[in-house]
This record gives sequence, C-alpha cells and structure tokens, in this order.
Amino acid sequence: MWTGDPLRVHRRCDDPMFGVSNAIAYDNLMVYGTPDRGPYRHGPRICWVHVTAAEADGHWIPEEGRALRRILE
Repeated sequence: MWTGDPLRVHRRCDDPMFGVSNAIAYDNLMVYGTPDRGPYRHGPRICWVHVTAAEADGHWIPEEGRALRRILE
C-alpha cells in the first residue's frame, strides 16, 4: 500500500547534488526546479573535500569540522 507523497519538484539543491540524489533515491523522476541564483561570489561554487573519520558524536563528525575550519582559515 502506497502511503507517501513523492518529492517531484526540487527547489533547493544545485547540481551535482541534485543529480546524484535524483539518480540514487528518485530513479530520475524529480524535476529540477531550483531558480538560477547567479554567480557565487565567495569562492568555488562546488567543492568536494575527502574526510576520513573514525569517530562520530551522533551526526557530528569532528574531522569534518576540522576540515571546514582549515578551508575557512
């Protein structure tokens, strides 16, 4: 029995995050509805940072926080 409403139009993420989640979780059925936000003025628009972490405190991964601090500094 189907009991949920699928997300059809997504208006928050930019690519590549939209494309990844659409392919993995939605079988490419979502519609890209994020409006054009213009150029991002504060550095690279998209950046992937590899973090290897062995410890977690709930959803907080301390090594991810340290990696963000290094980027911001």
